[in-house]
Amino acid sequence: MGTDIQTDISNKISAFLCREHSHLINGKNAVSSGTKRLSILDPSNGKQIAQTPIADKNDVDAAVNAAHIAFKDGRWSGLRPADRERILLKFADLGERDADLIAHIETLEQGKSIMISRHVEVGGGIEFIRFAAGLATKIYGRTMDLSPPPGMKFTAFTRREPIGVVAAIAPWNFPMAIALWKVIPALAAGCTVVLKPSESTPLTALWLAELALEAGVPDG
Repeated sequence: MGTDIQTDISNKISAFLCREHSHLINGKNAVSSGTKRLSILDPSNGKQIAQTPIADKNDVDAAVNAAHIAFKDGRWSGLRPADRERILLKFADLGERDADLIAHIETLEQGKSIMISRHVEVGGGIEFIRFAAGLATKIYGRTMDLSPPPGMKFTAFTRREPIGVVAAIAPWNFPMAIALWKVIPALAAGCTVVLKPSESTPLTALWLAELALEAGVPDG
């Protein structure tokens, strides 16, 4: 990797870490109703690399309400499956664009080897987004012959539909990959999602949320 590229990545990471991070609710950076901040530490040396807000009940209610409204008005669930697939594939492309940035942030906050961050977390995560995006157009029901009274004939069928707001909780050990395992299939199905990352490793989730908005995932 060239020196200029390394410097550019380092500058972008530094700018991201120095932000006054907030919750991302309804497509916007939302100031927490509480005042407590959480220190995000580099486990290799114990030093603080960033701060994020600690959500309180009001913050959680705001996130869930925004997701519920977004589900009910159909801005995502009402899209054609092919359109949801297209947006999620763009999300994967943007993740690939920022892959090295995301991998470095993951290593900084989680402590794993940069090679694991690059190839397992980010590389594998992007491949999973593309796999799950394709499922949006492949959600099947079943048709069944029934046994009505003699002389009558009926056919029944099942139809799989999005059910509402999904709560996703991601742990600290593979924070990006496991978050994507939970969020992307729910989005592909047309549900809305509230993601709660680990308090130790929330930074890549914030980056991914911004990429999702850039890709065209609607507010909420």
